[in-house]
Amino acid sequence: MSKQRKTLGRSLKNFPQSTSMQDDSSSNIVFTLASGLKAKFSFISIPFDEVNEQTWVRFEVNGRDQNALTREEVSDIMRTIKHQQFFPAIAIKASGKFEILDGSRRRMAAIYQGVALNVLYTEDNLSMDDAKQLAKDIQTAKEHSLREIGLRLSLVKEHLQCDNKTLAKKEGLSEAKVSRALQAAAVPIELVTLFPSQSILSYADYKYLLDLSNALQVLGVSLADFCSDVVGDISNLAICNSDDLKHQIIKIIKSQFNLISAKNDTAKTVTEKLWNFETKDSYARKKIKGRSISYEFNRIPKDLQNKLDEAVKHVLESELRQW
Repeated sequence: MSKQRKTLGRSLKNFPQSTSMQDDSSSNIVFTLASGLKAKFSFISIPFDEVNEQTWVRFEVNGRDQNALTREEVSDIMRTIKHQQFFPAIAIKASGKFEILDGSRRRMAAIYQGVALNVLYTEDNLSMDDAKQLAKDIQTAKEHSLREIGLRLSLVKEHLQCDNKTLAKKEGLSEAKVSRALQAAAVPIELVTLFPSQSILSYADYKYLLDLSNALQVLGVSLADFCSDVVGDISNLAICNSDDLKHQIIKIIKSQFNLISAKNDTAKTVTEKLWNFETKDSYARKKIKGRSISYEFNRIPKDLQNKLDEAVKHVLESELRQW
């Protein structure tokens, strides 16, 4: 006797505690809703030429923007749904039509591919709260974060030695999505781990963190020192809501950076004259402010500028190539 293979992915038997289920018969399933009421669900396979007309999705309940479900967006499901649908959509049947609570991407893939859609539906009268909670509980598959996508794309890009345009075409993504994902992946792990979950970070958050890391580098402040200064305040936060927690963490980070920037602005600048020119307004000098070093030249001959450029490039090339 062969050993039964463990099912991968989502399973109807793995619902959160707010929603439970039991078999009513071979074709019916009973869900216990968040309110404590029970609803009986039955199975149906909706013919391909009726899917678009007989099913619909309400954003307020399902939470997914249907206008965004292009062929490219559901291409992963389109590759498999033509042969088999691994998981039925969940719906409420009212006035002869099926409102999809979970499975709107499967619905759109079925429409694009011209195949039937398997649905578990109930004709019981569900409240808006029960419908929304049921949809939320059933949607157990968690999408990869933007950073996770970017990390994978970084490996592919390094392997192929290609530009973003080629990478986007190969992966079936837009150039904008690839660019944003790669920026998210470029954020130092020290800053990312200040947040309890990557999934709460948006592109704007990743963009800020990346700009922050670059600004800290300019100021000569190590990431380890910066994170050490903020981690204590972050650990003291007692906030349950993930969005509120994220905003408070970013607030702490910004406050610490502003403090460092202010100290850097008030730091004394030390100027060293490198040469005495006879020509008025000509100078060559070096300035040191904290960990920042700059060289300034004014009204010097063009050929001298070129020689200075070559000298700087030569030193950087010889000294930094081995790093």
